[in-house]
Amino acid sequence: MILKSHCYAEVIPLEIDKKTLLQPLSSFVIGFAICAMGKCFVAESAYGICIIEFVDDDETMVQSRFKENWPSVVVERNDLMAQSVINRFFGLEDGLPIRICLSGTAFQRRVWRALLDVPAGTTVSYGEVARMVGNPGAVRAAATAVASNRVGLLVPCHRIIRNTGALGQFAWGTARKAALLEWERSHAAANRH
Repeated sequence: MILKSHCYAEVIPLEIDKKTLLQPLSSFVIGFAICAMGKCFVAESAYGICIIEFVDDDETMVQSRFKENWPSVVVERNDLMAQSVINRFFGLEDGLPIRICLSGTAFQRRVWRALLDVPAGTTVSYGEVARMVGNPGAVRAAATAVASNRVGLLVPCHRIIRNTGALGQFAWGTARKAALLEWERSHAAANRH
């Protein structure tokens, strides 16, 4: 199943158990990329992209945290891979659909798949996400699942807002969330013309 959840990049979501990803000698390619919103860290396993996050820390600290969380894996650094993924999200480079790993509880994976259905340039509330996954009373659980998304940008948690219309929290800052939403709105509008 290929989903177009961005202005440009198509993604193929794969549900992978974290134990599978943590197998000894599993290999990951990690790298850093630059975009208009700042520096990004990208980690890719044999199954697809497992992590995309904005980083404001020193690269050495980010790599150390990755190794702490993934101690038994083999890591290779490739910034070109990371830049290619980010460029594809922002429409600066063409390429094949991007495989992403969805590794979490069954409820988290349902929420993350629902996020993939939110079109670029639009927003929905946490309550709407809970309804999208068939559990309208689980607004808080849906918000927690959105917040635990490790594949930022590609699984567009930045498109989820509070029921009041306020932007709400974002792991990488409200200003960055607002900038991403504005970028998507302007590019989605340009693509319609």
